[in-house]
Amino acid sequence: DEHLTLVKIGDINTPLELSTNELRITTGDILLKSLETETCKIYDDLTIDGSIEMTGSTGTKINMYRDVYLEANSNNDYLTVSAKNILLNSATNYTDADAGIFIMADVGYDSRIVFMEGAGSPWAIGNDGAEAQDTFVICSGPNLSTGLFTLTDSGHLALSGDIIAGR
Repeated sequence: DEHLTLVKIGDINTPLELSTNELRITTGDILLKSLETETCKIYDDLTIDGSIEMTGSTGTKINMYRDVYLEANSNNDYLTVSAKNILLNSATNYTDADAGIFIMADVGYDSRIVFMEGAGSPWAIGNDGAEAQDTFVICSGPNLSTGLFTLTDSGHLALSGDIIAGR
């Protein structure tokens, strides 16, 4: 029968309803050891006590409203966030709290933010980890070793080009 029918155990109704193409649980918790399905829809909150493992070979996505998504891309191990803006808001759930973004590279490697316009990468800022001392860099292009403005941890400032003031 394709209509949901209440499952009984003896004379006792269970929270299970079953048909040839659906299963509905009307109350209680679902405890699963393993579940394989092509599609699963959840119409309320989903709470997970543990990890979520997504094992697609390419483009594993978490899709959200208005085509906003998170995507794990196998090319260069990128996590892509498709959105117009990202807001880190500590004011909503915390009182008197700082907010921060931390970018940490391995020792001797660069941590940077690259600003892209289309497919080009005209500017980058970051810490040039390849230098002998910590160096904050602003540069044209994604490579921090071509810094236009560098500031070392000892306070030495270097500019490539002229300082223009009073325009």
